[in-house]
Amino acid sequence: MRYLSAFNTRFRALRERHRLTQEDVAALIGVDVGLIRRWEETSEAQRCYPNVEQLIDVCIRTGEPLDALLDLEALRAEQGDQLALPGLDEGEEGLDEALDTLISELEQRLPDSRERRMLKAFRECDADRQMLVLQMLGIHEAGPV
Repeated sequence: MRYLSAFNTRFRALRERHRLTQEDVAALIGVDVGLIRRWEETSEAQRCYPNVEQLIDVCIRTGEPLDALLDLEALRAEQGDQLALPGLDEGEEGLDEALDTLISELEQRLPDSRERRMLKAFRECDADRQMLVLQMLGIHEAGPV
């Protein structure tokens, strides 16, 4: 994770530029202040890093671009101009296998034509009829459909 190697100093600079305390940032993104302290930790052994959701949340709430926190040059040097995607680094066979797995998973999860017709008919029913259908199926919901 070379692209995060300077995250602690970049994050602290961003925070100070916006005149925010560690407590302010913690409240802003809904995390414990101890986590913010660990993001800024100077000791690499004690430091931790935000997850993607937290990282994006910081950027959105401060109006800062993502590259203000990440060392994208280090990432490019490590991977070239294109980010690695699952399957691509394994050659053509790996990509074919990844795509086959994806297609198989989608086919199992997407409704077939009969299920789509049933769903469409269910959605076109009023709330009372939807409740009757749910009761017939043994699904008892407490709230609105």
